[in-house]
Amino acid sequence: MRARISRTDWTAHAWNRAIGNIRYTDDHVPAGMTWAVLVRSTTAHAEIVSIDRAAARMVPGVLGVFTFEDLMTVARDGYHGTGYRDQPMIADGLVRHYGEPVAVVVATDQRTAEEAATLVDVEYRRLPVVLDDEAALANRTPLHRDVEPSADFIDLKGITPLAENPNVYVRSILRTGDFDEVAADAPYVFEHRFSTASASAAPLETVSAYAVPNRDGSIEVLSQTQMPSYVRVQLARMFGMSEARIRVRHAPLGGGFGFKIYARTEPIVVACALLVGRPVGMKFSMEEQFYLPHRRGTTTTIASAVDEGGRILARRAFIIWNGGAYADVGPRMVKKGGNVAAGPYEIPVVDIESVGVYSNRVPGGAIRGFGIPQIVWAYETHGGMIASALGIDPVTFRRRNLMRRGAIHHTGTPLGPCDPTMVFERMIKELESRPLVDPASSELKAGRGVAIAIKAVMGPTTSTVKLTLNPDGSATLHCGTVEMGQGSDVSMARIVADELNLPLDNVKVVSGDTDSVPWDMGTAGSRSTNHMHKAIIRAADDLRSQLRALSQTMDGQSPIGEDVDPFKVAGGVIEFLRAGFGPMGATLTGVGSFTPDYIPPDEDGRSERITEFWMCAATAADVVVDALTGVVRIDQLVTISDVGKPINPELVRTQLSGASIMMASISMAEEIKYDSEGQLLNPGLELYRIFGFEDSPRTVFADMVRDEGDDVPRGVGESGTFCVAPAIASAIHDAVGVWMTDLPIRPEDVLRAMEEAGHD
Repeated sequence: MRARISRTDWTAHAWNRAIGNIRYTDDHVPAGMTWAVLVRSTTAHAEIVSIDRAAARMVPGVLGVFTFEDLMTVARDGYHGTGYRDQPMIADGLVRHYGEPVAVVVATDQRTAEEAATLVDVEYRRLPVVLDDEAALANRTPLHRDVEPSADFIDLKGITPLAENPNVYVRSILRTGDFDEVAADAPYVFEHRFSTASASAAPLETVSAYAVPNRDGSIEVLSQTQMPSYVRVQLARMFGMSEARIRVRHAPLGGGFGFKIYARTEPIVVACALLVGRPVGMKFSMEEQFYLPHRRGTTTTIASAVDEGGRILARRAFIIWNGGAYADVGPRMVKKGGNVAAGPYEIPVVDIESVGVYSNRVPGGAIRGFGIPQIVWAYETHGGMIASALGIDPVTFRRRNLMRRGAIHHTGTPLGPCDPTMVFERMIKELESRPLVDPASSELKAGRGVAIAIKAVMGPTTSTVKLTLNPDGSATLHCGTVEMGQGSDVSMARIVADELNLPLDNVKVVSGDTDSVPWDMGTAGSRSTNHMHKAIIRAADDLRSQLRALSQTMDGQSPIGEDVDPFKVAGGVIEFLRAGFGPMGATLTGVGSFTPDYIPPDEDGRSERITEFWMCAATAADVVVDALTGVVRIDQLVTISDVGKPINPELVRTQLSGASIMMASISMAEEIKYDSEGQLLNPGLELYRIFGFEDSPRTVFADMVRDEGDDVPRGVGESGTFCVAPAIASAIHDAVGVWMTDLPIRPEDVLRAMEEAGHD
């Protein structure tokens, strides 16, 4: 029997969100809460000379005004970070970006804390500010000294800033040959430069965290986090406590997009709660969210040697990732992004260098796509420019170069079931039934563009589940996947129902509490469904072994052999439970864990096992360009993704569609702006523009391809983002004959490009 998810099942969570039935983090605020408000820096780079707290402390209701030194009286280590432990809870005497917390006020209510925060007087000695990508790379004055690698992740083992430039916190190489040697004999060599701006995820549920100190010395934390297990590990290390004495809870999230990964505000509220001996909460405004890690800006220079027929012979790329003031997840992004910078193409020689640099911008993070959309923007727009220069149709150009299923990726890791050619051809077939729009006037020009991309899953990381078989044969799954609108609870229940041969209604999913669910690295990087699927299967196999052992105790029946599935035996598992434990039965618990195999890369960045699986997606965009104003309207987006086994096809399509719309907004409208001194100019949705309904594509279509022999789910949450920007750029070129090389693509940029190209 295969458990079937009805439309009612898969839309229930979405409907409950729409009508307000979901209880989010801020609906669970513990009783007796006091409130913390941050005092933020008004400069991007400076030494803190003094902090005068006297006036703030005099405000009635204020419980404390704390600096980094105060927080360190209750913390063993005041720094956190995933690649390096380089980020202090609040500024450690040096401000490294505008809006960095320099002090924290705790009061009996939030309004009082906000009032007192305005009375804290901070004196600074300003230091030089470095903002731009190339300037950050050239800067030899260290922003950090003696940073300590976190050593939390196997794939980041041994990272260290460059000795010749400590502001380059990581450098990644992927090399299969000598580009210059191939280019010297190639008929054509093309080189282009591309950039992407910083952008915010701007989830509507703004960040909050609450800490409650218990009388026994333990701490409970309620947080909007995509990584509760990892947050608990970080807190235990920072405060010198055992993980058993730290409990991290979460509710369904109102949007995550990678914005709520790792430790953010949790260390601050825990330190404050320990200092005042009372529960302490912190709730950010939308404006404050813009001082948390956001999508990193990049500058990419990419060159390709090509033959007369359009075959790519060699490719070289140099990528600068502007990490802002702290590395955060940057080392992983630098490595993962560099690994795929040659694209899903059969290229004999690749030479990729990818570097992460510190600057005085707000720290960068891993917003939806883990940096891959920035890389795809470069190599797919570059490919389109090559095809145009050679007079080759962009579809034909890609067909001549695409990898196929079973190919060996440039990293040395096989593609496995991932098949870029199958994905691309499915998209082209879909376009056959979708004619290009016919503009209503001569000033409106229509165009179509295509793009395709590949990504490795985040890892290696571990997922663990506990699967309990109840006395009546129903099942309860304890897992750490975080529900944030993607429908993970329904998907996990479906996997269990299939494995245990149960109706979906007989499966309950428990999550949201590190005291009751086993370790999971986090819900990020398109890893969760794949890793949890494998962990659940192992837990189910554990239960099968236990049921076979119980069958040995049943009178009058032959024991169940290894070739028989106990969950498919007539009479069901209830008979085994009663035979083993009496008329009331009992519970059995199976445990399953999955950690991918991983082989560290060699000095050229190559490995037979650099990822558990690959994801591939292709997008086509139809646009209409107003030749008089440069305004671009997206008429249609079509996205096809290879997702392996879709646990819930309708949810897959919804995720792909939502991702593509989000990336259309980032591609066309969104940019975090700074002045020359590093001040953030547009925090909050009043100043930061995102797409509204009128801006969004008129039509969005998303679907998946699947090889029937592929029975394992792969990632889907990110793949709808990969190709949107280059598909739009290609469509603009098809419409008006100009190439855009910088994101976002604004009307004035399109108009300027047309004027420079000599358009009337």
